[in-house]
Amino acid sequence: MNARHIDEEVLQRIDQLISWCREYGVYVILDMHAAPGGQTGTNIDDSENDTPSLFIEERYQEELISLWGSIAGRYAMEPAVAGYDLLNEPLPDWFSIYNHMVVPLYRKIIAEIRKADNQHLIILEGTHWATNWDIFNEFEDKPVDDNIMLQFHKYWSSPDEESLKQYINLGKKLNMPIFMGEGGENNLDWYTGLFPMLTEQDISWNFWTYKKMDGSNSPVSFPRPEEWSRVAQFIDGEKNLPKELAESIFNELINNITDKSYINMPVFRALKREAPLKVPAEYFSGYNVMGKRCPGASLRSKTPVNIQFVNGSIGEPDYRRYGGEEQPEEERLCIVLEEGGWLEYNFHTSEDGVFCITVFCIGSQCASIGMEIDDTDLVILYPSQNWTNIISPDFLLKKGDHKLKIEVEADIVKLQYWQIDCKKEE
Repeated sequence: MNARHIDEEVLQRIDQLISWCREYGVYVILDMHAAPGGQTGTNIDDSENDTPSLFIEERYQEELISLWGSIAGRYAMEPAVAGYDLLNEPLPDWFSIYNHMVVPLYRKIIAEIRKADNQHLIILEGTHWATNWDIFNEFEDKPVDDNIMLQFHKYWSSPDEESLKQYINLGKKLNMPIFMGEGGENNLDWYTGLFPMLTEQDISWNFWTYKKMDGSNSPVSFPRPEEWSRVAQFIDGEKNLPKELAESIFNELINNITDKSYINMPVFRALKREAPLKVPAEYFSGYNVMGKRCPGASLRSKTPVNIQFVNGSIGEPDYRRYGGEEQPEEERLCIVLEEGGWLEYNFHTSEDGVFCITVFCIGSQCASIGMEIDDTDLVILYPSQNWTNIISPDFLLKKGDHKLKIEVEADIVKLQYWQIDCKKEE
């Protein structure tokens, strides 16, 4: 493929997008989400016959290499472009027989890009939905370029430090920056755990997807067209879709996107761990524990904190909450804290205000817990009977980053989550 085969009208639309981003100070990553022939063999790149033909037919590789060369020539001097993401999520595990072909193709693409552009960052994704980085181990002995960033994706898996170690360690070993380029499609609890942790680990991240139809777990959403089900039925071959009706539905879709989009503020607060919000107990940033870890949930397996399923089961938590629904009862976790044990949590407030904290837990009539905010005692609570939640007195906080410490003063407590709420001053 060469420049005359590229649709100029399509590139002009990319130009327009980049100009908007330049105007508003937003960087653009150009991501090859659907390569010639398809790199995954699945629907995310429209792979014909569900095969990754990019790695089967050489002509598709030649087209991809030439295409990237043309893109680099067009945007070599564009400051709003942060870099080039050469292939999105190549080769799921069931096509792993082609894994050995990914890095050689990356090298050819990079060589073509560098003929026109020596400035921009090159971004490389691993195999199996960008979660497997084994293909990058060869870079230790055979360097690829001096301006590379490695990208992984994270969906529906444990939001803990242990799951990131393979990426952190290889990034350090190769002296390359790492990037979590896609993660989302889950509930607010999972967001509250994962994204602040990535920030604490100095791992840059990108949320997927920013805007979604009729959803509560994306930063921005928009209403579903009234007859949208007819489109789905047509795609599934169940019903015909007259042209006039199709045009009406898609016109309504465009109108909803452009004129009726709305912000889901709870999503933004979860991503930043910003009050008001709920924080599951297992997403602590510091700890001191008494006793030993017992068999329970596999989350954060390298820490001695006793993380349990509320219902007493053992195993790996299921984080598949595609529509943002709450964790079901059988998947809820708690932390068992004995007397003298404590947990710390980081959070943020966007403005000065009056707040209160509710701790949801189970303890006996002998149990008590204390709370500190920014190393200042807030309250010690002595319940008179079995309890499931306790509420702090109101307190003032300035805008900024804060730290909550929850300590068991007596007996044993099963801590499930805590919630901070903004209060209106009288």
